[in-house]
Amino acid sequence: MPARIIHIGELISDRGVSIDTGDIVLIELFPPFPRHKPNHFLDLDSRRHRLLRKNEFFEGQLLLAGGFPFESNSFEFYDEPVGIFTHSTHVHRRIMDGVCEISDGEPYMTLDGISEENYMNLSGASGGIATNIKDKSNEVQMAGMLVSAGPTLIRFIPSYLIEHAIINKDQARTTLIDPAIEGRPTLEEVSSLIAHYASVI
Repeated sequence: MPARIIHIGELISDRGVSIDTGDIVLIELFPPFPRHKPNHFLDLDSRRHRLLRKNEFFEGQLLLAGGFPFESNSFEFYDEPVGIFTHSTHVHRRIMDGVCEISDGEPYMTLDGISEENYMNLSGASGGIATNIKDKSNEVQMAGMLVSAGPTLIRFIPSYLIEHAIINKDQARTTLIDPAIEGRPTLEEVSSLIAHYASVI
């Protein structure tokens, strides 16, 4: 569940690309339950080099794009709330492979040659991740953050443009989503306590 928004885009002064990076944010999540914790993930706080540098991109490089497209993650709204819930969704992550191309110094993924029956519509997956492909999962590096996906190409903000902002995320402005992350009670918890004491009195 989301806990806090970190506005790292405000730390990117030299955007240097045609895509605006000013509204990029990181979403801090609550720690997952043990059975939901991934086997492998990109630990950007580790000392290992996890972000592709500019000189590590090359044409023909195999890349993966992963995200949560809108058509696979639509919401079901209830006529009547179920407890405190008004809607639900089933979360489906989609992954596409493609080839790196470079135009005017900016890398992107091309999907040319992928047959239509194998193509997955990634529209609405903005904010997803692009990575390189390695033999070992613990060697995978972030190539960028997805911006748009069409039938023949996927555009992303290269990792080297957001590296400084990610490393210095503690200096960015934040917006609190759930006060429980700071140890404060949530609105639901306060309402429950009020209801409990009201019924006792």
